[in-house]
Amino acid sequence: MKKYGLLKISAMSLAFVLAGTMLFAASKPENTGVQVTGTGIVSIKPDTARIRLAVVTEDNEAAQAALKNAELMDAVIKAVQKAGIAAEDTATRDYSVYRQSRYNSNTGTNEFRGYRVSNNLTVTVRDIAQTGKIIDAALQAGANELSDISFYANDTSTAYEQARKQAFLHAQNAAETLSKASGKKLGKALFIEEYQNHSAYRNSADYALEERAMKTSAVSTPITPGETEVSVTVKVVFEFK
Repeated sequence: MKKYGLLKISAMSLAFVLAGTMLFAASKPENTGVQVTGTGIVSIKPDTARIRLAVVTEDNEAAQAALKNAELMDAVIKAVQKAGIAAEDTATRDYSVYRQSRYNSNTGTNEFRGYRVSNNLTVTVRDIAQTGKIIDAALQAGANELSDISFYANDTSTAYEQARKQAFLHAQNAAETLSKASGKKLGKALFIEEYQNHSAYRNSADYALEERAMKTSAVSTPITPGETEVSVTVKVVFEFK
C-alpha cells in the first residue's frame, strides 16, 4: 500500500511539472506572437547648469599649500554667491593633498617637488543664462581649473511621457510590419518592459583659464547649452490572432 501511495504521488508530481512546462512553452513570444523593441527620443531645453571647477595650489610646505588653497577657495565661493548663487548650490566634491616627486634618471632617485593641494567645487546655476557670468566670477576670484559644464532640465516628466508614447508606437509599427510579412494579424500587447536611457548634454570648457581670469571685460564668457535628450526604450510582446 505504501509503495502504491508513493507511486501515485510521484505520478501527480510529474503531471504537474509537465503541465507547468507546457504552460511556460506556450507563453514564449515565439509561440504566442512577436517580441519587438522601440525607442522614443524627445529633445528639451535645459534650464540648469552644473559647473565643476577647482582651486589648485603648490608649496614646499603642505600647511602653506593648504592655507593658500583655503584663502583662494573662500574667495571663489564668496564671488559666485555674490554673483547670484545660493549657498546650498555650492558643494565641495573632492579635497586632496598630494606629495609631488619626480624621478631623476641621473641619480636614480625620486626628488621631492613640493606639495599640491586640490579643492574641487561643484556650482549649480539655476538661471542658466548666468552661467558665463558665474564662470568669470570664479576664475577672477582664484579658480584655476574647470573640468566640465553639464546642462540638464529639472522637470523631465512631460518629456518622458512623450518618449514612452513614441517608444510604444515605434515597437507597434515594427510588430505590424513583421506580422504582415508573416501573413498573420497582430493582436494586443501581452507584455511591456521599459528601459530609461539617462543622458546628459555636456559642453567642455575649452579656453585658457589664466587669460580669462586676468581679463577684465563687460562681456561674460559665451556659453551655449544646446538641448538635452530624454530617451526611453520598451520591449513589447504582441500576440498573433
